[in-house]
Amino acid sequence: MSDGKKVGLLTGVNHVDILLSLSIIYVTPAWAVFKRSKFNFVSIATYISETKGELKHVSWATRRQAVNFTLLVILISLVTSIFLFLFDTLFIYLLTRFVF
Repeated sequence: MSDGKKVGLLTGVNHVDILLSLSIIYVTPAWAVFKRSKFNFVSIATYISETKGELKHVSWATRRQAVNFTLLVILISLVTSIFLFLFDTLFIYLLTRFVF
């Protein structure tokens, strides 16, 4: 990149063009939405208080259920990893035996 004109596989495109394109694609629509929204700290406080109210209605798992589900996830992860290891080992064996 001695001439400053190459970016990855693109030739003839400099960094300024890329940054300008990205700002037009991503920043401009986000700014337009932000300007139209009624963003203020009162709405944030309302959102937090309503979220706290909704969390009171959540049916939380018991400690025993959480432990059981955690153990189930660990067991499924171990079985899946063993399954993938066995098939990976089989494919390596077959490739080295018949291809290479």
